[in-house]
Amino acid sequence: MIDPGNSEIRVQKLRLPAGGGVLNLRRPPSVDALLERMDLDAPGAEDRIPYWAELWPSADAMIRWLLEGGAPVRPGRALEIGCGLGLVGMAALRAGWTIDLTDRDPAAVDLLRANLAANGLDPRRARVMDWDEPPAARYDTILAADILYEKVFAGPLLRFFDRALAPGGRAYLAEPGRPVSEVALNRFREVFGVKLRPLRARVDGRWRALRLVELRRS
Repeated sequence: MIDPGNSEIRVQKLRLPAGGGVLNLRRPPSVDALLERMDLDAPGAEDRIPYWAELWPSADAMIRWLLEGGAPVRPGRALEIGCGLGLVGMAALRAGWTIDLTDRDPAAVDLLRANLAANGLDPRRARVMDWDEPPAARYDTILAADILYEKVFAGPLLRFFDRALAPGGRAYLAEPGRPVSEVALNRFREVFGVKLRPLRARVDGRWRALRLVELRRS
């Protein structure tokens, strides 16, 4: 568990694009700092590496897509998975979406609730959810940023989207186009229509090309 009031937690002010305002983001000093506290020899430790503590370019790209006119105008009931610190989901809430923010790591969700409250957003929107265990509810729109980085995720994610997407629903995944992601895309094509679109993120003062994967349920 992470205490959001811990002196090691830093607060970063982030200005959202397209007039989305400023978010105050509480975050750990680094992934490495969290790794130092983990028993890396424990069973399953490899699956618990706290990548959620970083702000990845895919999150920046998805926020730009959300706030600059690319996202659905009527997203309906929405869900973010693997949300980490909650930057994408908070941007969606600022844009008027009805969205639940979820992550499989309880430590991430603790900090996420603090981030929601610090930005005047409802912390009850955050909860623990593992994509190995699809929810009973169905969603019109599902968002995720940079979750296709392991081959073993392909099967669980396919089952998750198959269970969690409502008829006519869409899932949108921002990702950098790693070769490993093709394993998941090929599995997704077994069930969904798949469309790829270009995205871009601002990284160290330069534009970086990424892509948006859209899964369409008929």
